[in-house]
Amino acid sequence: NTLKKLATLGYIGSPVKRKRGSGLADPKDKLEIFEKVSLAAEHINQDKYPEAAAALEEVLKEDPKVLQARLLLSTCYNKLDRRPEAIEHLDIILKENPDNIQALITMANLLMQEGKYDDVIALCKKAIAVDNRNTQAYTLMGEVYMEANDHENALPNIEKSVEIQPKLTQNRQNLAACFIGLKRYGEAETILTDILKESPKFPFAHFHLGLLQEEQRQYEEALASYEKEVEYYPKTVPARFNRAKILLAKGDLETYIDQMRKVVELDPKLAKGYLFLARGLLRKWDLLENQGEVLTLVEKGIQLTTENRLKALGYFLMADYYN
Repeated sequence: NTLKKLATLGYIGSPVKRKRGSGLADPKDKLEIFEKVSLAAEHINQDKYPEAAAALEEVLKEDPKVLQARLLLSTCYNKLDRRPEAIEHLDIILKENPDNIQALITMANLLMQEGKYDDVIALCKKAIAVDNRNTQAYTLMGEVYMEANDHENALPNIEKSVEIQPKLTQNRQNLAACFIGLKRYGEAETILTDILKESPKFPFAHFHLGLLQEEQRQYEEALASYEKEVEYYPKTVPARFNRAKILLAKGDLETYIDQMRKVVELDPKLAKGYLFLARGLLRKWDLLENQGEVLTLVEKGIQLTTENRLKALGYFLMADYYN
């Protein structure tokens, strides 16, 4: 039982008989560390990241070789917007153990957030070389390709993740999203219908159904699906954003602007939120009390985006502002 607990902490090697005076610690002395790591894990499960980080930092001061503590601490730092420190701890693990699956996947997730997609693909391929049934690696690669609108390359990776874990609802929803990108609407609808029968409130299921309906120009149905997603998850951004665009097309400028303000509030790092809000405000230019807000929004959107398409939109909006 003691050895199992030590294994969860990342201590490597088989048990050996200690020689008197060898200077090696008794494994039983490490149980206190195990308890601290377990407590930190409980804090993480309760979203108490500052408390978890403090406990894990204490553990690593006592013993820097506790790999599980470093992994958990990297998770805490990421949640606390201390991503460089999270990456630093993962680098330490991977230098010591380049084939550590958890560290490879955690690092890939962090780099995914930074948009370093080539690095994500490389890490996932390394993880698959170590464990060719690692669902997370296939899923991440699928998401990278979908982010680049390369659904052809995304499909085999997502299908592999479904093959390995066919009962995992999120994998099936990813497959439906990929089918939408490939315009294989019938297959996507079948999957989403099944998911909603099993779990009517499954996150993003109504959003993807709305996306499917919008792709097929079924705008009223899409609007209802997006509204259902917003009803279940008021903090959702994608469904609220797409819903607003349909409302604008229907001529409801006021609700569009209200919804885009909410998008900016919920995700202050989303460039298109600022740009699309500015676009709406430009349409009621003569009624604006503070017309300078439009320019501020456009400049913020341009500053945040790396997409040429969105930058172009920003400069067109800026030209409209000055006109």
